[in-house]
Amino acid sequence: MRYTDEDHDLRVQIQSHHYELSPEIKERMESDLEALRKLVRAFPVAELHVDISRHVRRKDFHLRTSLRLPQKTLFTGERDIWPDRAYEQCIRKLVNKVKAYKEALGRKPAQERVAAGLVHEVYPSREPDLVKLADAAREGDYFAFREELRVYQESLDERIGRWIQRYPEAQAMLGRELVLSDIVEEVYLQAFERFLDRPSDRLGNWLGSLIDPSLKALFADPDGELDNIRFVK
Repeated sequence: MRYTDEDHDLRVQIQSHHYELSPEIKERMESDLEALRKLVRAFPVAELHVDISRHVRRKDFHLRTSLRLPQKTLFTGERDIWPDRAYEQCIRKLVNKVKAYKEALGRKPAQERVAAGLVHEVYPSREPDLVKLADAAREGDYFAFREELRVYQESLDERIGRWIQRYPEAQAMLGRELVLSDIVEEVYLQAFERFLDRPSDRLGNWLGSLIDPSLKALFADPDGELDNIRFVK
């Protein structure tokens, strides 16, 4: 039996041999993932593979898990007479291993943290004029607003390129129905609509936080959103 859960923070694939997972066990296994999901949100890609083998002679289950992260795969294994109890123990071990991995990455040079996918800073080529941006947003002048935000273009391209790895369907569309500049434009549009109510954070951080809702808007109504984007380009 193979079971796959397509979550954008953590993709989970469970394969069982000689055993059928009941809905109740699936539900308990899903609830055990909460702490792990929170930990891996910092990574652009996180895939959990779970292999469950039932051993009739030993009257127990052998579980093996592997968590694939950028540049690192973490493994655990457990045996128990109950599959969900072995799974819970495996996930608890993985949580501790991810914590240790992130702590170790925090002590490494910045370029290694970037390679691991933990650094996604959005910085401008020059500091934007916040007064111009606020005036443009207040007056409804999108073109002036977008022109002032272009100082983030290169950094946004790189950030989006990493973030889009969370969405296999978007990766499949790139170069055909969807191009990178469409996603950047959607970020600009989202920023334009929300600029006057933005939180008191660094502008680059806030723009980075708009990438995920921009992608989701494109998925929810691809034809309508792309029409809007290409109309203003």
